[in-house]
Amino acid sequence: MQDRADRDLAMQRQMEKAVHRCQHKMKAFVRFRDLRQGGDRRSFAAWFEPTHHTVEPTAPFFARRFADMDWMIATPDVTAQFVDSYLSFHPGQPKPDLPDDAAEALWGTYFCNIFNPARLKVNAMTSEMPKKYWKNLPEAAHIKDLIAGAEAKVREMRDNAPTLPPARAARITKRLRKDD
Repeated sequence: MQDRADRDLAMQRQMEKAVHRCQHKMKAFVRFRDLRQGGDRRSFAAWFEPTHHTVEPTAPFFARRFADMDWMIATPDVTAQFVDSYLSFHPGQPKPDLPDDAAEALWGTYFCNIFNPARLKVNAMTSEMPKKYWKNLPEAAHIKDLIAGAEAKVREMRDNAPTLPPARAARITKRLRKDD
């Protein structure tokens, strides 16, 4: 098991890495929608399409993080449900018709505000947020426009940058003149 040159072991490690990456993507890209059915506990549902069978090992993360609410994560292969603090698994299902959620506009606003056009690296962005997930992410609707407007926004930022030198520049210049 320690022989890093073993091809079978290397392949197993690559597969393990892919599963862990899929678990990470699930934690990052599940977007719950509020079902607002009343009752004592809030109730949410989400649709997710994992690359690997990661729902069962990842669901306890959501149970700990969202222990104060009932939720369901539906996928094509398995559905995880957390109701009254009990986690259970059921057969997969087609994408459910989830209601619109006011929080989706907040995701979009947040995403647009943290987007830094001066640091745009499309390949890095799509590596971290693969396009296959975009169809289920409310903030992804803004990506195309943000990328298209990035160059103009950087120009605008540059044009509106302050023109006064920092206060310390005068002290540095004064010190340099003394040394002459």
